Amino acid sequence: MPKISKRGQKRQSSKPEMKYLRTYIYVRLSERDGGHGRRDSIYIQKQICEDYAKKHPEMLVVKVYADNGVTGTTFQRDAFEELMEDVANKKVDCIIVKDFARFGRDALDAVDLIDVIFPTLNIRFISVMDEYDSANPACVENRTPNILKHFMNDYYAREVSEKLVQAHRLSRERGEFWGSRPPYGYQRAEENSKKLVPEPEESEIIRQIFYWYVFEEMSSYDIARELNGRKVLGPEDSYQKRKQGKVPEKRRLWRSDGIRKILQNPVYIGAAVYGKTKQMLAQNIPLQMIPKEQWEVCENAWEAVVERAIYEEAQKIAKERWKDTLDNWAANPKEKQGADGPFKGRIFCGHCGKRLGRSRSGGNKKHKYMVYKCPSFSLTDHTECFRTVNEIYINQAVKAALRYQIRLAVESKKTYGAEFYQKLEQEVAEKVKSARQKYEKYGRKLETLFEHYATGLLDCKEYQEIKSTYQEEQQAARQNMKQIQLRGQHLLDQVKARMDWTEELLKYQRFQKIEKGIADRFIEKITVYSKDYVEIVFWFGDLFEKELEKELANMEGGLPYAV
Repeated sequence: MPKISKRGQKRQSSKPEMKYLRTYIYVRLSERDGGHGRRDSIYIQKQICEDYAKKHPEMLVVKVYADNGVTGTTFQRDAFEELMEDVANKKVDCIIVKDFARFGRDALDAVDLIDVIFPTLNIRFISVMDEYDSANPACVENRTPNILKHFMNDYYAREVSEKLVQAHRLSRERGEFWGSRPPYGYQRAEENSKKLVPEPEESEIIRQIFYWYVFEEMSSYDIARELNGRKVLGPEDSYQKRKQGKVPEKRRLWRSDGIRKILQNPVYIGAAVYGKTKQMLAQNIPLQMIPKEQWEVCENAWEAVVERAIYEEAQKIAKERWKDTLDNWAANPKEKQGADGPFKGRIFCGHCGKRLGRSRSGGNKKHKYMVYKCPSFSLTDHTECFRTVNEIYINQAVKAALRYQIRLAVESKKTYGAEFYQKLEQEVAEKVKSARQKYEKYGRKLETLFEHYATGLLDCKEYQEIKSTYQEEQQAARQNMKQIQLRGQHLLDQVKARMDWTEELLKYQRFQKIEKGIADRFIEKITVYSKDYVEIVFWFGDLFEKELEKELANMEGGLPYAV
């Protein structure tokens, strides 16, 4: 490799360093994101924006703002307002979103921000999927028309929504069925898929359910247990058998709530019911449940499988039984409390996975206590599942687990306090700076290399060989810099989360019993296998276990990776 003059190097080193853009990512989802699978999930949006930033070394991602479960028709969103506060404080050089719709669905307000305010503040705005970059002259030339063009998609969606509403209105007048799957007891007519006809075997089960309820005064629980005892396929399994020709290996049980839905459904007297839910993009109305009194009912839409008199008697009986239940709760408030409890909605059977029910034991009044029951056992005598578990054992397990976590939090605060976080933050910044300097060094080398080629110090072949080597090393340095940024920020986030949960746990050092507020705050899920084996999952996961300690313990002079 030819020797390069020091004179050229010295001259080159005086050039200014690359200016980095303080980049902020904004993501939004209208409905709560419960997983990483959906196309527009918070996770996917974040990945798309971060991948874009990785391809542009001048972009330094400072923070990701996320509004989860917030409509885009308004700018009154917590994370968005925080971002705008950073914009006002001149902390932002660049904003990246997945697409314009994630930024907002109000075209005029969005255009005002993107076309007027951001350019005035010299803020670069990027919409990845729309291929819009305000730094691109082609985008700037017709900025407003380009932005409005993308918002037209939302307009067309609303137009389609309005037409669908009109189509459904006509369908209701004709008594057509538009559901994805016929209700249990019916099947689609061969000559018209929008019409329903009784399914012979299932409709007979429906009639039997109404007969038991009205004439034999069986409860919905008793009916479910009877059907399970007779091994009658439930609605989902019966439909799967008809579609696929085989019974699923793991059958779904009949449950009392499913029986109640059948008894209350007017479809079995031939009535088509519409308008149970409502969603109109044309008027910015999200999906919402409609009260039963406002449902639209079309009588005689198809053949009934239950006589109207029997159906109406079933409704009368259901109202009377519900009134008796309310009267009993009014006279005995503790009976109503028994159905709730601190773990309601978050406690499950470890064998079948069903949610456990809570009730009072059947002992004498002086010695009654609360128990959790597995519905699979009570509905089928399922041998693997337990009949009941005394709530005392659940409380003991939760208390012990929570007190253990509080002890860990006490120890954690001694090590991971504000001073530790500040030192770690400084160390991360130093590592990032060192990695950035190494990356920029190759940029200067490439510029110097070109000068030597231009002045004849290097021939074309030598220049290309050295250039290729420098570019490979520059790419590796860039990847290392990005990795340090991401992993360093991840570590800081973990420590900050640990500090926040530590402070929250320390508020409950003197708790005596598990109340609903404590359970809601800390417990994600409880799985019960027996009175001696209970699994508890906390919302803060393994923050107080060994993973974070290992990551920090492996640090050599700082972060667990080399620069």
